[in-house]
Amino acid sequence: MSEQIVSVTIPQSWSEITLEKYLKYRKNLDMFKDDEDYNEQTLLIALDILCGVDTQYISKIGLDNLKLIQEDLSSFMGKTDFELKRLITVNAIEYGFEPNLSNIAYGAYLDISKHDTIAIDNNWQKIMAVLYRKVKSKSGKYYDIEPYTGNEDDEWVKNTTMDINYGCLFFFINLSKDLVLSTLKSLKKEDWETHQLLKSIMGKNGEGMLQLLSSQMETSQSSIR
Repeated sequence: MSEQIVSVTIPQSWSEITLEKYLKYRKNLDMFKDDEDYNEQTLLIALDILCGVDTQYISKIGLDNLKLIQEDLSSFMGKTDFELKRLITVNAIEYGFEPNLSNIAYGAYLDISKHDTIAIDNNWQKIMAVLYRKVKSKSGKYYDIEPYTGNEDDEWVKNTTMDINYGCLFFFINLSKDLVLSTLKSLKKEDWETHQLLKSIMGKNGEGMLQLLSSQMETSQSSIR
C-alpha cells in the first residue's frame, strides 16, 4: 500500500497570517501553557492553525520534515517590528490610519483609552477599527477618512494580516518611547495631547506592554524550536 502524502502550506512571513488566525493560535497556546509537554503541543498547534494541517495527519509527517517546518516558521515569527501602513486594502475596501492623532475625535479617544493595556488580543480588533476607517478621498500622499461614529464595524479587521497589526502596535511603542524621552516642558499643546493619547493606548505601563510583547514572541519562537 502506497504511503499517504500530507501536503503542508508553510507561511513565510506574518503577511500570510491573518489576525483571526493569529488570535486562534494564541488562544490555543494559552490552553497548554502549564502543560509539561507544552513545546510539543505548540508545534502541533502551529501545524494545525498556521499551516492548515488537519490534526489527524500530523503524526504522518516525518521528523526531518517537521524540523524543516520548524526552521521555516522560526525564520520570521520573532520579527515583528514592522513599519506602520497608513493605507491598507481589505476585502477590496481601502482604509486609512487616523491622519492626525492630536485631533482625534473625543469619542475615539475614549474608546481607545478605556482599555488598561493594549496588546494584540481580543480587544485589538476594536481598536484597529477606531484607528483605521474607510478612505473618503485622496490627493497625492494626503487622504481623508470617514468621521468616527462609535458604531464602526470591526469584522473586517479579522482579515488584516499580522504585518499590518504589528506595524500599528510598534508605531505606538516607538512613538511613545520618543515622546517620553523629550521633556514635558518642551512639548507644545498638541504634542501633549498626543502624548496623553499614547499613554492611554500603551496602557498604564508602557514598559509592561513591551515585556508582554517580548514574552509573546519568546513563546511563539519556543513553540517551533
